Amino acid sequence: AESEIDFENWVDGMHTPPVLPKNESEQNGRTLFTQQCSMCHTVDSYSPGSYAREITSQDERWTSWVSDIENSVKVSAPNLTHFGLRSTLGAGLKEFSAENPDNLIKWIKDPSKIKIGTRMQKHANIYKGGEANLNDEEIEDLANYLLSQKPNIK
Repeated sequence: AESEIDFENWVDGMHTPPVLPKNESEQNGRTLFTQQCSMCHTVDSYSPGSYAREITSQDERWTSWVSDIENSVKVSAPNLTHFGLRSTLGAGLKEFSAENPDNLIKWIKDPSKIKIGTRMQKHANIYKGGEANLNDEEIEDLANYLLSQKPNIK
C-alpha cells in the first residue's frame, strides 16, 4: 500500500504533462506516434477538461468502428497517457520496463503474437500486411517515446 502523501503525489502527477522527449530517438518516436498511433490512442489526458474529451473521443472511435467493423481505421483503444509508469501490456499479459523493453518492442512489432484477437493489428494502417510497417530502429524509437511518457514531477 502507498502512503497518503505518495498517493497525493501520484494524483498530482496525473495532472502534469509528461517530460518532453530528451533525445533524438524519443523525438522520432513521438513523430511516429503522432503519425501512426494517435488516430486511436490518446497521450494527453493530463490537461484540464481532458476526461470529457477522452470520453467523447472514445465514443466517436467506438461509433466509427461499429458502423464499419471490417474497414474502420479508428477504433476505441487504450489511453496511453503516462505510459512510462506502466509495467504490463496487453491487459496484463506481459511485463516490460525501460530497462527491459523487449516485450514492448515485440508488442509494437506484432501485437497478435502477444494477445491473440487484438483489433489493433486488423485496423491500424501501420499493420497492413501483418507486422508493423516500421524498421527495427523506428520500433525502438516508438518504444523509447512511450517509455518516456511519465509525469514531469520531481
